[in-house]
Amino acid sequence: MEAMYHGVLSVVLISGVNVNISFIGFLFILASAIIGPGIGDIAYTASIRRVGAGRAVTIGYTYVFVSQILATLLLGEKLSIQLIIGTILALLGVYLVYMEKTEENIPSETKIIAIIPAIAWGIGSVVNKFTLCKPHIS
Repeated sequence: MEAMYHGVLSVVLISGVNVNISFIGFLFILASAIIGPGIGDIAYTASIRRVGAGRAVTIGYTYVFVSQILATLLLGEKLSIQLIIGTILALLGVYLVYMEKTEENIPSETKIIAIIPAIAWGIGSVVNKFTLCKPHIS
């Protein structure tokens, strides 16, 4: 793992980008990459196959709300009344799309797969912010 850290750091330094990150910070960013784009994108692809592109996009992009909730709970970010109202309205729209009548009945496991990208992307975003905003980590 440490060899990977030094390898990535060497590539960044050769490219001329000025980066100063600790090994622990690197591990957080690596975890974010595995959870967000890794797990999130794999689940998103599976979701497109199972619930269709329209639903997968609508449900997957609720990761913004997952990020908002986690950032508020874990990072102490403030919520405004406008943000809360906007979130409620957007989630109502997602609910309407999700509950749309179709000819086939969507199994519960398929619905769960459709939600996984939002959770993974939301966690990945908050881990990135945490890593970049905490001086003792980065």
